Amino acid sequence: MEIPESLLPNLSELINLLGEFDPTYKEKLYTATSSPMEGSSKLLNAISATQASTSSSEATQPFTTDDINKWSTKDVIQHLQAKFPGDFDAEDFEVLLKRKIRGRAFLKLTEGKLSDIGMEYGPASIIAGYIKELNCMYH
Repeated sequence: MEIPESLLPNLSELINLLGEFDPTYKEKLYTATSSPMEGSSKLLNAISATQASTSSSEATQPFTTDDINKWSTKDVIQHLQAKFPGDFDAEDFEVLLKRKIRGRAFLKLTEGKLSDIGMEYGPASIIAGYIKELNCMYH
């Protein structure tokens, strides 16, 4: 199966983000794609070429709802990772990535909505509580 060139940057970014939260993710992916498959070498090269980074200072910098509204899904994930280190795993962030939860949508999430889109109770509770705090700070 050929992977379209246009999807490689997004796919690579997703794989790197998931790899940050589950260090064995890339190894599992490599094992799963090591059989002869057209496009797998491009995928593995894209994984190696892209490096996702997080900054713990992002969680402590002051920001406004206008700032949050402009966040990409990656920004949301990086902020949550910095704010709550160790509280989330790759599956939790995969839900946000799959549903394209950007800043504006992030601020509207509730525990029920997070559960509806497939997030487990624990992480959904943490995120929903944090969103309530953010919304109270700015309203």
